[in-house]
Amino acid sequence: MDKTVIITELNVWRELLFNGDMLLLRILFLMTLFDVISGISKGFAKNELRSRRASEGLARKAHMYFIVIMANVIDQVFNGNGMGVNAVVIFYIVVESLSLIENAKQLGLPIPDVITDKLAMFENGEAVKEIVPGDATTTIVKDKNGDIKDVEVKVENK
Repeated sequence: MDKTVIITELNVWRELLFNGDMLLLRILFLMTLFDVISGISKGFAKNELRSRRASEGLARKAHMYFIVIMANVIDQVFNGNGMGVNAVVIFYIVVESLSLIENAKQLGLPIPDVITDKLAMFENGEAVKEIVPGDATTTIVKDKNGDIKDVEVKVENK
């Protein structure tokens, strides 16, 4: 009976801290671990490893998990069935992925252009624009109320 009480008690605490998809939380944990390791590697490689900087980075990681816990509590209050906390965890998985790619890029590892273009979009806060020489025609399709339904742009290369 004591084991049942302990397991139930642990389950209550787990649900309070995180009630979303555990696979997502495990992925976030691994991404965080890989990001910390790649950040330390980058610091060693560039001879810029500083304890204060590392402490600030670890504090940011801890706060990231505090936000996940806060999202979980809010999700439970509004009976979101894990949707809100899962969205927050997925967001942080993407952030950690971008950080990993950025660290790899700064270490000099080759990164595919598709990824570096998308990373540049986040760094600059702008969309990546590609200028294509040629004549462009735009077709705008409106419904009977005059609202735009579709926009089609065609470019003919010269």
